[in-house]
Amino acid sequence: MDFIKYKIEKGDTLESIAEKFNKTVNELLNFHNSNSVLTQQMNSEHIPIHIDTILINSNYEKLKSIHAYRIISENEYFNFKNLVYSTINEITIEIEELADHKYFLSQKSKVVKCSSPHYDNYLVLLSLLDQPFEDIVLITDDSGRIRRIENQNEIKEKWNTVKKNLAESTDDKEVVNRLIKDGDSVYTNSLPHILANIQYNLLYPGNFNLNNVGKISEGFSTKLYSSLFSGSKVLLTFKNRVVEKNGDSVIAENKSFLEKENIKILGELYNVSYRELLGPNFNYNFSLNSNYNLKDNIIVNCTADFTENINDTIVAKSRYQINKI
Repeated sequence: MDFIKYKIEKGDTLESIAEKFNKTVNELLNFHNSNSVLTQQMNSEHIPIHIDTILINSNYEKLKSIHAYRIISENEYFNFKNLVYSTINEITIEIEELADHKYFLSQKSKVVKCSSPHYDNYLVLLSLLDQPFEDIVLITDDSGRIRRIENQNEIKEKWNTVKKNLAESTDDKEVVNRLIKDGDSVYTNSLPHILANIQYNLLYPGNFNLNNVGKISEGFSTKLYSSLFSGSKVLLTFKNRVVEKNGDSVIAENKSFLEKENIKILGELYNVSYRELLGPNFNYNFSLNSNYNLKDNIIVNCTADFTENINDTIVAKSRYQINKI
């Protein structure tokens, strides 16, 4: 029979291990003893000192876990040095673990506030465009990064409904046609869009190296949307560091670095769109820095700052706060 070799950690008891795997202590003992050599057998409620691993049935029925989060994002958008408008988004979501590496992400509520009344129609459109992504089933890899959207067909069906409602939300047919043209690719092949969304990158940050406190390690690379170069994505690589570890609680951070190969492409776009306005020099920075508090590898809270600058001028900036509720 297949089994898992569970490495015993400091503070573990038979009761705590059994609870992790949705078993009784007797079930745990019986399986271990029937699959281990004689010197490893356990016959009491205590873990013998010489035991460093316990054998567990790999076909155990894992308990589902549901975690609710409140996400608040404060966003500012600039026309170079002039603030155009700001928004505050507050979202409540639930993440349910359906199986190993399979998660159901459900949006329970969303409130968007905008500093300018001229953007009321925009907020209505934004609400409609968000509807296909209110319920998503995501598949991740061993490193914790999103690799697939399992309910892509369902998202596409919701988008077909939204397209009908868009025509009724505004008389501006040109805007509707543009939204539909752009949306057709987003909602029929949604993975690139999800991977370029800051919120999903914060909720699924990849695994930190929890065993090396203070050591900087290479993280993941991702492409996020640029506010300045509309429609373009900027390639970032993250470096991870565990700042502090106390028992099963961890404080960790991600810092992003702009990939050099991206600079040339963006420089060419700059020369076409902004050179006459801002001059020949091109100094660009796009960064996302986040700090996490984790317990049992579950996010307890996260704060993150996103900035996009060109020639020392802010283009856009956002601050995210994620709290488990």
